[in-house]
Amino acid sequence: MKKTIQGGYYIKARQIRDSFIAHAAPCVRETWDYLLREANYSDKKYAGFVVERGQLFRSYREIREGLAWYSGYRKEMYSGDAMKRAMKALMNAGMVTLSAAPRGMLITICNYDFYQNPENYGRTDDRTDGSTKGAPRAHRQRTPINKNVKNNKNLRSENRDNNLSSSDEPKLDLNRSVQEIFDYWKSTLDHPRARLGDDRKKKIKARLKEGYTPDDIKVAIDGCLASPYHQGENDRGTVFDDLELICRDSKRVDQFMKLAQEPDAKLLSAKGRQAKKNGQAWLEMRSNARKTA
Repeated sequence: MKKTIQGGYYIKARQIRDSFIAHAAPCVRETWDYLLREANYSDKKYAGFVVERGQLFRSYREIREGLAWYSGYRKEMYSGDAMKRAMKALMNAGMVTLSAAPRGMLITICNYDFYQNPENYGRTDDRTDGSTKGAPRAHRQRTPINKNVKNNKNLRSENRDNNLSSSDEPKLDLNRSVQEIFDYWKSTLDHPRARLGDDRKKKIKARLKEGYTPDDIKVAIDGCLASPYHQGENDRGTVFDDLELICRDSKRVDQFMKLAQEPDAKLLSAKGRQAKKNGQAWLEMRSNARKTA
């Protein structure tokens, strides 16, 4: 009887060696491999939510744990900032998209069906016996690993600490992210008549350039919603939920993100209780996903 390898498989195209990911920082390369390995092979439904083929639900912490290694008996992990920069590089390259959710994010691998279909692969033209026939690889035209990738010259590792320069982010993508965040704030905190003024735009861009993702800021907005104080339950009876406040500096973003991730149920406002209920639904989905994986 033929022996089979349990657990399934995933495909990595040889042309990945000619894409930006092949020479990206180690954290970026490992994160990409992790996402490919962990993505659903088929649609799965959990607690009323559907995590589709080519998607996975994870938090930054879980990804860092999944990429941990040991130096002797000491456990090592990439920093949270390095992980955010890695995910940002993959998003800018058109390789993944993210959707914010309480306690995590829904990650979609772009073009997953195409690259994970064995029928789309022909026989390799390259020899694997160590010969040097053909032009040196450095002189070949680079082919993007994902269909959406057009220009990756601006996506590169700046130093050994895996820093990705915020100035390399395409202006169009930055403006789109600002609008996406603003629209989310308008709908989440019920400001339908609000306008994206210079002050709000400046603060959002500043936080994005510091390395926060649009999903990080959306989580911070959820934290403002969950805070009874900021929703008007204070001695002044005033609501403090302007987007400029939430994005005023990195400290504020971190504080609001923490409120979204660890709300005190006894102090939650009515809106906050609903946000917590939505978060629990996502947590249940993630728990079931692990049990059935």
